Formats: sequence, C-alpha cells, structure tokens
Amino acid sequence: MIEFDKVSTDLYFLGSKIDEITVKNNIVHLSENAKKQLSFDIIEIKINDSEDSHIGQIRIKIVIFVQSEDGVSNIDLVAEGCFSAPKEVDAERFQNLVAINGAAALYSICRSKIEVLSSSVYYTGKLTLPFINILDYYKEQQKLLNDNS
Repeated sequence: MIEFDKVSTDLYFLGSKIDEITVKNNIVHLSENAKKQLSFDIIEIKINDSEDSHIGQIRIKIVIFVQSEDGVSNIDLVAEGCFSAPKEVDAERFQNLVAINGAAALYSICRSKIEVLSSSVYYTGKLTLPFINILDYYKEQQKLLNDNS
C-alpha cells in the first residue's frame, strides 16, 4: 500500500459554488435510449497570492442536451472552485495543479450536483455524466488553437 503523503498534492480545496444554472425541460420519463450530448469548457483560471499562500479560482461550464421521444432537455451550469497551496509551492506548479487537479475535482462535484438535480427534474430517470480526462481536454484545446492559427 502506498502511503497517502507520498501521492498527495500540495493543492487544498477551499470550496465551490454554482454561479449559474439553467434547466429547460419537457421530458417526463428519461429513457435509457435518450440521446445525450455533453460539452465542457474551462472558462477562467485566476491565481492570486496572499502573504502565506497561493489562491486559485477556476470556473467551468457544462452544457447538457438530451433528446428523447418525449421531448428535449437542456441543462447549463457554470461553477467555480477555489483552491490554495502554501507559498513554498512554485507558482507555475500551483497554476498547473489548479488547471488539472482543480478542474477534475470541480467537474466531479458538478457531476454529482447534476445527477441529483436531474433526478428531481425527470419523473423517472437521471443523468449520470461520464468521467472526462482533463489532460485530453487541454490537448484538444491546443489542437483547436493550432488549427485556427
């Protein structure tokens, strides 16, 4: 067994909040064969320093579109997470920790919130979002930037 302190990062979770959420729905029973589309974007990363720590905020946007025989459903969510690290952590390393680990943590929090919300929106059924690979997200973003250059 690996000791916890050998695999933990210097990133500390301070909290999260939902900035915006919009639900438009006319589906009553969410069926298993409903067509689901998910988009994910990192809107902003802000890094600030205090006397004794780095503080990082990250905002993400998740958009879900569902289409079934009964109708359509849209859920748009913007959430923000706040993280810190001791001043001893290099500023560039901290920015990378927020961008990767912070984004993954915040997305996981949003996954559970959307699952709970959707179970209340539909009479039957709920949305369970897939896991995503944040590193692949950044690779795709870089590819899009390169293609548009």
